[in-house]
Amino acid sequence: MRLLKYFLAFFFTLLFSINVSALTENKLNNWLTYYYKSPNPDLMIEALDSMHSAGYFKKDNAVAPMSSFLGSIFKKNDEKLKYWVNSFTKYEDKEKLVLIYALWFADTNKSKTYLKELKTTSPYEQKIEKLLQTPFKGLENIEITSPAILDMLWGGFFATGNTVYVDRIISVLPWANVKGDIPKLLIGGSARWSLTSNALQHDKVYIHCKSILDEQPETIKNELENILQQVYSEKSPKMFFAEYQYIHPDIKEGSFEATSRKLWRVGYKYLRLEEAPDPEQKIHGLIISNAPDSYIINKYTKSGKHIVDRAENTDVHAGVFQSSDLPNEIRELEMGYENSFFLKRQATKIGITTIDSVECEMYQVTIKEYELTLYKRKDDGNPLQLGIKKENFEYKLKYLKYEKSVTPDFTLFEVPVGTTMIDVN
Repeated sequence: MRLLKYFLAFFFTLLFSINVSALTENKLNNWLTYYYKSPNPDLMIEALDSMHSAGYFKKDNAVAPMSSFLGSIFKKNDEKLKYWVNSFTKYEDKEKLVLIYALWFADTNKSKTYLKELKTTSPYEQKIEKLLQTPFKGLENIEITSPAILDMLWGGFFATGNTVYVDRIISVLPWANVKGDIPKLLIGGSARWSLTSNALQHDKVYIHCKSILDEQPETIKNELENILQQVYSEKSPKMFFAEYQYIHPDIKEGSFEATSRKLWRVGYKYLRLEEAPDPEQKIHGLIISNAPDSYIINKYTKSGKHIVDRAENTDVHAGVFQSSDLPNEIRELEMGYENSFFLKRQATKIGITTIDSVECEMYQVTIKEYELTLYKRKDDGNPLQLGIKKENFEYKLKYLKYEKSVTPDFTLFEVPVGTTMIDVN
């Protein structure tokens, strides 16, 4: 029963639950991230309301990327601007900061008119007046003075697909190696992280970086080559293997819960999870997925159950923390894709620590009331440990082995010879 419960949580928890609000979230994410591929301004008001409901506009780090994203769309849809501006009337004043900057970024006669109208009723009157007195010179010319400017450039790219914004980000890659200039170091590090993340998600970014590689000065070329190699490695069909254990005050040393588990996966189709033998219960749990087929097996009895996932999306997911009490976004954190998860959410580097004599960089992101921490080995960049914490709650997962570029052995995802299987559905 323990294994069956784990299986159901492990395999049938999709990135987004199948319900109306989750589908809206999925549609919204695609609209924001890939707008340039298929521009659909008619979804604007629905998208704004969805982000408002989720409290997105109240986040300080949302202003930069969202202002440039919306401003780029506003600029090309002057005739719709009236309706879009009116949709902000029901939002709180802080949420309207995104609108104020988006209108400034749009830089059209209509957007300036609406900005002047906002000034008469907004508590940000002085800020608006300053913007009105400062002509916007275009994202492609904006001075890069903080990581927030990089966010603005990415917002512009997501809206337009203009690789000029990518070039601006590439230009500050050498800053990741400067000494004695903390602001530049932070910008350079953010540029490296964001380029890696977006080259993984956007073929256009990856192809563009490859196309301009040879014409770059050595300081940029070296950085760009490393990014391209990392992205190529992530995109290639390699097998991921990990041996790991969970750490919690209630997990006693020597207990079955304290034993390590082993996991193999190739993309989102193949997965194998093997528990340690439990002699007392006569269970040696093995779960194999070769989507859409999955198998729950007890190696002690050489028997198991065969389940077919008949959903439209049969992707297999290996969540790090899979409690049903956790927000869906946290359950998107998957084994083998930890770095991408923290990159995508612009995690903050909070320091360096040592775990079992291994020096690690610590990255942190907050999702609702939960604080997630990635402990990333300095020697090879792989995760060593992950932590989740909120008031009166803390859980950790520690990797004993972590291998990302293993040549796939697809026999691992076959039912062991001699196993008797029963079809469940």
